Amino acid sequence: MHISRVLLLEEENFPKMNNKDLEKNIDNISSDSNKDNIRDTISTEKYISEQYEKQTKKIAGTLAATGSVEDLTIINHTIEEAKNKLDKTVTKAVTKRIDRSLRAGMNNTRSQITLFKDILPKDVVSSDVQPHVFNQVWFESSILLKTLKDGMTVSNRIWDINRTALDQLRVMMMDSMLNGEDFTDLYQQIKSFLLLPDVDMRTNKWKQFFKENPPGKGVYRSAYKNVMRLLRTETNRAFRLATIQYAKDRTWVYGIRFMLSEAHPEYDICDEIANADEYGLGPGVYPPEAVPEVPHPHCLCYLIMIPKEDVLK
Repeated sequence: MHISRVLLLEEENFPKMNNKDLEKNIDNISSDSNKDNIRDTISTEKYISEQYEKQTKKIAGTLAATGSVEDLTIINHTIEEAKNKLDKTVTKAVTKRIDRSLRAGMNNTRSQITLFKDILPKDVVSSDVQPHVFNQVWFESSILLKTLKDGMTVSNRIWDINRTALDQLRVMMMDSMLNGEDFTDLYQQIKSFLLLPDVDMRTNKWKQFFKENPPGKGVYRSAYKNVMRLLRTETNRAFRLATIQYAKDRTWVYGIRFMLSEAHPEYDICDEIANADEYGLGPGVYPPEAVPEVPHPHCLCYLIMIPKEDVLK
């Protein structure tokens, strides 16, 4: 058979691109990648929890060995040492996890492209699926991630969280020691400020204390829970940012679809984002520059790229 006839038959039998099937495959890859990234973040959370537990016991040990207002200088010194240790170890763990989350997002973006690069024009593939392109995306994303959404750096935010918690701890411990409370109560107070997700707000004493000494930025009472809020928010921001930054300069990208995570617990703003059609691209589809980067703290949702039909073979 003449070669032109073979090509014609292949062209006739080549199925038209089914965008739904393509999106489903991309979604499967991205969803799995997102789950892996969340699991890695949970592993970091456990490590950070251990660090706060360690420093909680250290402060409690010093308190048990001294136990009087006269020894407050020693206790304050221990608290300051605990803060410095937490600042260093926690900042290192969080920044490392954000960096790895960005890498995971880059790998997820590459994986999405592999599903449709064979049906993109060769000139698109030769120019957009190259190492230097991803290096540039990595560089741009890394710069953006150095500053949090509130304008602070990761290290400054962690310093602020720990300082707020430990300053409150000093005030509460002094009050408790002057009132002669036993060691068990004092130990629970230390845990409340550093480790536990919430403190017992049932007593008037706690209510009055937090009214006079608000916990600062964040929604939790303990330093650990506020750091977790920071960790989850920024790692998932990094994961999504890799896809956003790559898609911004790709002319063959139709849009980015906002996908709800399987771990999405209840209806919130993410459901609205995933169903809105603000740009006429379809429900949940946004131009790369308009994708909601951080819808809310703890957001675990992810993104998929959708190629333009007119550039597909």
